[in-house]
Amino acid sequence: MSEEPMVRTPFEPPTISVIIPIHNMETTIVRAIASVYGQSMAVSQIIVVDDGSTDQSAKAVLDYGSQIVLLTQPPLGVSAARNAGISQATGDYVAFLDADDEWHTDFIATICDLIRQDPDASIFATNYQYIEPDGSARDASVETALASGDIPTGVAYLRCLVEGIYPFYTSSICVRRSAFASVGLFDTKLTFCEDIDIWVRLAQRGRLLYSPLVRAVCHRDARDRSNDQRARQVQSIHYLEKMAHIESSWVGDPRSRAYLNSLVSRGVYAHYADMYRHYGYSGPVSDYLISYLSLWKRIKLVIKKLLAQTHP
Repeated sequence: MSEEPMVRTPFEPPTISVIIPIHNMETTIVRAIASVYGQSMAVSQIIVVDDGSTDQSAKAVLDYGSQIVLLTQPPLGVSAARNAGISQATGDYVAFLDADDEWHTDFIATICDLIRQDPDASIFATNYQYIEPDGSARDASVETALASGDIPTGVAYLRCLVEGIYPFYTSSICVRRSAFASVGLFDTKLTFCEDIDIWVRLAQRGRLLYSPLVRAVCHRDARDRSNDQRARQVQSIHYLEKMAHIESSWVGDPRSRAYLNSLVSRGVYAHYADMYRHYGYSGPVSDYLISYLSLWKRIKLVIKKLLAQTHP
C-alpha cells in the first residue's frame, strides 16, 4: 500500500502576547513600547505589568490608549510581574521585553520564522546586542554558540552556561505558553538568575530554537543591580539548590545533565570562595550542595574554616 502524501497547510502567523514588566521606568517604557509597535509583523497583545511604580510609568503606558493591557500590583518583583502577565496572556506564544530594552524591527518576524520550523518547541530565541553606558554597541558575540548543529540546541545552551556564555536573555526570548504548564512559572523567591532558572527548566522538557541574528537590544546603563552582597549570597544558594534539584531528576539528554552538573559544581565552589573572600569564612555548606564539591575542594574549605577560626 502506498503512503498517503502529507497534506501541507499554509503557515498561519502565530498569536504572540508581549509582556513588559515595569517598576519606575517612565524614561524608557515609551522606547520599549515603540519598538513593539515598530515590528514588521504585528503582535496579538501587549501586556504591561506595573510592579508598584511611584513615578509616571503607568501614565506613559495609558497615553498609548486602550490597545495596551495595563495590570497593576504592589511591588512584588519582576518575576511576579511576569507571572501576572502570563496569567492574562491570550497568545499561543509569549515574548518578554524589559521596560529598559527594545527590539529590532524584525524581532517578531525572526521569532515567527523559528516557530514555523518547529511550532511545538518550548523556547524561541535570538542573539542580542549590548548598549553600554557610554553609548557604544557590542554584540553578545555568540553567533556560533548555539548554531553549530553538532548537538541539539538545548544541550548547547547548557554547554554555553558552563562556559560563561549567555546566548540569549529575557528580552530576546519567546516561549510557547502551554509549556509553562509542565515546568511552572518564574520563581518569585529568586531575584538572582531567575531567568536562567526557568530557561533551564524549559530546556529540560522541550526543544529550543535559536537564531544568531541580533534582534534585541539590552541597555546596560539602565540596569538596577543590587549592591546587597549578603542578599546575593542567599539568592545564589537558592539558585544553585534549584539547579542541583533539576540535575538530580534530569529526564532529557544525558549530555545536558553532565553540563548542568558541571555548572552547579563550578557555581558551588565559586559561591563559597566568594563568601570567604568577602567575609573571611565560607559559612555552612548546604547539605544539598556538598556532593558537588570535589574532595580537594572540600579539604580547602575545611582549611579555610580552620584558618578563619584560629585567626578571627
